[in-house]
Amino acid sequence: MGETRTHQPMGAAARAARTTAPWGFPLLYLGWAYLCWLPIVGSGTSVWGFPNIVLLLVGGASPLLSGGVLLWLNHGRAGFADLCQRLIDRSRISGAWWGVILLFYPMFTLLVAGAALLVGLSNDPITFIGPDRLLDPGAVVLLLAVALLFPAIEEIGLRGYWFDQLQSRWSALTSSLILGVVWALWHVPLVYMPGYYAGTTFQPELWWWLPGIVLTAVIGTWV
Repeated sequence: MGETRTHQPMGAAARAARTTAPWGFPLLYLGWAYLCWLPIVGSGTSVWGFPNIVLLLVGGASPLLSGGVLLWLNHGRAGFADLCQRLIDRSRISGAWWGVILLFYPMFTLLVAGAALLVGLSNDPITFIGPDRLLDPGAVVLLLAVALLFPAIEEIGLRGYWFDQLQSRWSALTSSLILGVVWALWHVPLVYMPGYYAGTTFQPELWWWLPGIVLTAVIGTWV
């Protein structure tokens, strides 16, 4: 009897994960992040102070946590093994596509900056950081985290888990648009966190940044 009781909650959670698919992921993904991040927005104090920095990091783990929890509930150990294999199998990507992956975001940034300059949205669409920032250990750690660690955490949950669920129901384009909208909504609180972009050259506004995130999600599907 005791063993049956132990497995009942897990069984109920697994059934809930299956019946709410594919919308269980965005509910958990956005809900967890907003639960942690809205107190930072409302605090009026720097995101880099305590306890806001803890809330930022815990909320930022929502794509990895949401994907991991739902993957376990839906597919168990075999699901994790399959995901890990896809993450480390470099043979899935040819050498030419590695070049596209590495050059895509720099080229995309230059293209968007050129468009902004052309239509008159900005006279200085790109601002490069100075050498003093590259000599600041804290700034370098933050740069590497934003450029490598945080995107990896996002992609594991969004692409590694959720996108497969979307594509089992809709086309690649429709799935990319849905993913892009949810991904954009996840970024909204960051704009309102006091000091989040302080000391950086990036100062986003929602009217152009959110559509850009959706567009990036669509392009990323084919890259």
